Amino acid sequence: MRWKSLAILLSAAIFLFASTVTLRSQFQTRIDLVVVPVSVRDDQGFLLTDLERDDFKVFEDSRQQVIASFSRDPQPLSAAIVIDDAINGNALKQLASLLPSGLAAFKPEDEMTSFRYDNNVWRLYSEFTNDPAEIRLSFRELSRIADSRPVEIERPKIYEKIEQKTPGWLKAIAGLINLGSNGAPAPIPTAPAPKPVPATRTMHGAVYEAAVALQKRPENHRRIVLLISDGTVNEREAGLLPGKTLHSFDKNVELLTNGKIEVYSINTNGTLLEKAGGTLDSYARATGGDVYGGASASDMEFAFKRIVEQARTQYVLGYISNNIPPRLGVYRKIEVKSGDPDQKRKVTHRNGYLQLPIPQ
Repeated sequence: MRWKSLAILLSAAIFLFASTVTLRSQFQTRIDLVVVPVSVRDDQGFLLTDLERDDFKVFEDSRQQVIASFSRDPQPLSAAIVIDDAINGNALKQLASLLPSGLAAFKPEDEMTSFRYDNNVWRLYSEFTNDPAEIRLSFRELSRIADSRPVEIERPKIYEKIEQKTPGWLKAIAGLINLGSNGAPAPIPTAPAPKPVPATRTMHGAVYEAAVALQKRPENHRRIVLLISDGTVNEREAGLLPGKTLHSFDKNVELLTNGKIEVYSINTNGTLLEKAGGTLDSYARATGGDVYGGASASDMEFAFKRIVEQARTQYVLGYISNNIPPRLGVYRKIEVKSGDPDQKRKVTHRNGYLQLPIPQ
């Protein structure tokens, strides 16, 4: 009887040990799998959606990786639309009128929520919804804010070029003037002083709130922040020392990458083909998103459609790092290449990730 009991205990111990090893192995594999969403455009700027696994090469800290998983299936979106309501009054009016057509780019299987910010952050729609009409109604406050702003007369660019090329001594003597119809000097038109907007622009706070809202959305959805701004950041928090903020770019990037959230932006000061820069571009490069210019109505409308299409049709590459696991956390830089150099493809993906030590 004693031997029988010992045999039972021994069998149970072996089973528990095997289960622990299996679970640990599964846990380690899950931790080590690095997932990289990727978008590819040709040299004309068109998205390429029919590439195969062999069309990609992935490098981590300059070491080529073996692509273990590959997918190009379109996925529904979970989108947090975030609007900076302190942008130029004309741009805000333009945006308010274009929102209905912009939201039409989303499909019934997509879900959205909405935020606005200036010196504070407001969540305009408390849940995620599949109905673009509900999100459009949540932005009614934007129209009211836009209507409160005066019309801003844009100064013709020709005058900027004249000012740049005119010597300083000539400006001092004659000034920049044009002749009126009666021969009298007519001053170059200047834009009236715009209505003051809040000095604080809490972009990082708004991105943080959007990221928190997106973290618990379904795993089979692509999670994106769609940020519409002129790129201005002047973040301060009430009750803190001047210039201090509760949320920083670095902390936000950590939150976004851990939540598999990408940031796409429409720069209301940028033209469609203008090279991106600044904080908007930094968020895009860090998370695998992108930046589009939206200075004109047509650019803004195009940007809405392209962002939704690009986010939905990404390739998803997975690999198990062949770098030596660190004793402490280390940031790994990712580079994805596609096609031959003469094809001049533009590959968009996140910059890297924080590799954590394997549990012992």
